[in-house]
Amino acid sequence: MDTFSDRWADLQDLPAELGFFGVFLVLCACGFGLPMSKDALLFAAGTAAGLMGGGRAAMEAFLWCLAGVVTGDAVMYLEGRLCGPWLRKSRLLRRILPPRRFARVRHAFRRHGVAVLLTARFTPGIRGPVYICCGLIRALSFPAFMLINTLSSAVYTALWITAGCLLADQLANAAASTAALQRWILAAVAVILLTALLTVRIIRRRKPVRAGSRNAGTGAENSAEP
Repeated sequence: MDTFSDRWADLQDLPAELGFFGVFLVLCACGFGLPMSKDALLFAAGTAAGLMGGGRAAMEAFLWCLAGVVTGDAVMYLEGRLCGPWLRKSRLLRRILPPRRFARVRHAFRRHGVAVLLTARFTPGIRGPVYICCGLIRALSFPAFMLINTLSSAVYTALWITAGCLLADQLANAAASTAALQRWILAAVAVILLTALLTVRIIRRRKPVRAGSRNAGTGAENSAEP
């Protein structure tokens, strides 16, 4: 099972390669089912902004990421609201939101309302099903969903971007230390392999010499016999 650090390690170079607008597009694609950790991606964007000096870069990362998160969530809500009859019959929804889970989410919306949406925002793994279900059962109108989700997403995005900015230098130093350690390990392995190869070659060269000396000694003994 992948940990958060593993997912972050896979995504840490993405903001630098695609820019914050590229991160926005990836976050939007998550609303269409792209299997990617938003938490790790936001943290990676914060780390990239921190390495750029924070400040303006951090604000740019926050705005693009917030727009991407809200857009992706809106897509999932509209998928449930506009494609409800088709989704209820589809196998895809049954995989994402099995009947028992759908019944629990629907009951939770009827009982707790907005609290379910706020809880899902900060709980990885249930956001997509909750947003789809919210649109499917029309627990909230689209304007109400957008208002509540934008406010909660602003807090959620700010936390990850800030954490990434604050830890950027430490992670960069750790990455540099890890890279240096890997280079030393590779160098040590190369030396060990080279030594082993040379040893094997020396041993193989000595064997024919020893065999030849033995054969010469045997021939001398045979010639000495009457």
